[in-house]
Amino acid sequence: MSSAGQPTVSWDEIKEQVRARTDIVQLIGETVSLQPARGGRTFQCLCPFHDDHNPSMQVNPERQTYRCWVCNEGGDCFSYVMKHDNLSFPEALTLLAEKAGIELPRRSRNEAGFGESSGPKKSDLFEVLAWASREFQQCLKGSALGAPAREYLASRQLKPEIVEQFALGYHPDDWHWLQERARGRFSVDSLAVVRLVGARDNGPGHYDFFVDRLLFPICDERSRPVAFGGRIIPGRPVKEDAPKYWNSPESPLFSKSRLCYGLDQAREAIRRTETVVVTEGYMDCIKAHQHGLKNAVATLGTALTENHVQVLKRLARKFVLIYDGDTAGLNAAERSLPRFLAQDVDLRILTLPEGLDPDEYLEAKGLAALEEAIQEAPEALEFKLRRSIERFGTGSVDARQRVTDELLETMALSPGLAGSVRERNLLSRLTSRLGLSESLLQKRLRDLRGEQRFKNVSQPPRKVDPAESSIIDDERPLQEQVNSLQRSTAGDDLLESEFFRLLLQSPDDFLWVSQRVGSDDFHHPAFRHLWCVCLDVVEHGQLPSFELLLAQTESPALKGLLAWLGESHLSAAELLSLQESAGVTASTSELENWAGQPGSAGSVADPEVRRHLLSQLTDRLVLRRELNMHKARRMERGEAGAKLNPSAKDVLAQAMLIHRKRAGGMQNNPHESPSGA
Repeated sequence: MSSAGQPTVSWDEIKEQVRARTDIVQLIGETVSLQPARGGRTFQCLCPFHDDHNPSMQVNPERQTYRCWVCNEGGDCFSYVMKHDNLSFPEALTLLAEKAGIELPRRSRNEAGFGESSGPKKSDLFEVLAWASREFQQCLKGSALGAPAREYLASRQLKPEIVEQFALGYHPDDWHWLQERARGRFSVDSLAVVRLVGARDNGPGHYDFFVDRLLFPICDERSRPVAFGGRIIPGRPVKEDAPKYWNSPESPLFSKSRLCYGLDQAREAIRRTETVVVTEGYMDCIKAHQHGLKNAVATLGTALTENHVQVLKRLARKFVLIYDGDTAGLNAAERSLPRFLAQDVDLRILTLPEGLDPDEYLEAKGLAALEEAIQEAPEALEFKLRRSIERFGTGSVDARQRVTDELLETMALSPGLAGSVRERNLLSRLTSRLGLSESLLQKRLRDLRGEQRFKNVSQPPRKVDPAESSIIDDERPLQEQVNSLQRSTAGDDLLESEFFRLLLQSPDDFLWVSQRVGSDDFHHPAFRHLWCVCLDVVEHGQLPSFELLLAQTESPALKGLLAWLGESHLSAAELLSLQESAGVTASTSELENWAGQPGSAGSVADPEVRRHLLSQLTDRLVLRRELNMHKARRMERGEAGAKLNPSAKDVLAQAMLIHRKRAGGMQNNPHESPSGA
């Protein structure tokens, strides 16, 4: 019994109460779009923990669990929140308890498993930002200091209910206003961590951010403020170099390349319509919602990034990017295309007429006109084609050549597009629109890619900023993994090491290989890290050659791994051993020719042989993934044994043929079977 005579509840009981009151379907449905499966007994979705293209995560409401069959992430409500929100277990428990309406007892943190923290807890940081948002709101609504902001909102015809819905606020013209209001409640250091205040450059102390600005809270998927956007009030005195809009600097809770403004408000409409409308500014997004366009979001002063696409495509299939109809808007729309042509989404580009922005267009023409324009928005490549024809026309041979080259250059600059089914569909579309043969377009596209690679070689490689690096912070575990790999290579490690050894010799093949495998297909942690470095290089318009990879990474362990892969050569004996993993059928003399001469740095001289062997190894990586998925499903169903029956082997053999066709028509060996299964 407690000192107050009330029954003592253990932390284990509290955890079970929280788990029992949390519906995992509703919880996961807050961040991804769930679809019923197996007659409604389970749900499936795109996995948020890897670059998923086909729904591979399954949510089981009966067991209150989730599982991804590709990346093997799984667990209960606590593990999902910990992984998705990057929280510790105590922080996840606190979050879910609040959502479930369960008050956690104030007892020893160590007893609850909280332990001591070296810095502020995320729950405390969220509390600071939620408090600040309320203070800004109250200043806007109920203080004489907020009069200038209220007048501005009235001039923009924003209704009080939409101002309330988006929790708009105002910071007065006082460089210490927020710090004074926080006195006795939050420390200045806490305000600084969440980027509400900054340290003075010319002396001790801090100053408030967002002084004399209208404030737009930027919320995460759970509608918690994580940052703010501030707008200057027209007619107010400001410094000449002060930006019109200013966002919070990035913090432990905020990354502007991963969040979209208004997504928490638009999520249900996006899920219902399977369409997301992306605007360029806060006000455009808010006015769209006020007029009834509920599936609108906005980027945070940046172009739409691939991180944004990864988040949004879990909810929507169709993306409509709205740009102002002026020259700057049209140019911005064109610049965005290469990043997204390879994405498996229906990307549309809408530029508004008469130089209007979405806010002005809605005021002038209304919601119905905008919805009609959204429905008729051209696909991305069609938009580029129309722009090119506007510039050059089609009345001469030179004009048609310029139009063709502009379109193909856009495709050449698109990472991950080469060799994909999407590229073939785009070329087929251009064939009908331009009246040129597909083979001619393919040849010209290859030439343009070659010219682009030549330009990239002449440029110094970009150094990876430590904040962007995919490499883990602690170098020692990675170094130990690389050392172990170099000491003994067999089985899966042999398959993966020889895959990378061949890939380093054939960087041109990376783009089609990356359409078939991803980082989760590599079992060894060092190779997963190396694959991420390859993706970093490709993301910046280059191909992952040995030299560029060596320059790109600052990890000593990965540099050593690259040196080992580049300098060691594959002997005939090793290739014979590799047959078991790669399924390569060849005589000893053929293998000796493939292996190269001693001291040849592991090169396979014949590019056709090299490509064939790389294709074989890629096949085996894909097959290994499918075997693992098959075994996992059997175990999940409680089926005994892990071996494949002949029928399952035939199914997987057919799957391999499909994979090869998708990879670009590599010649199939009709006698090959998954004997390693």
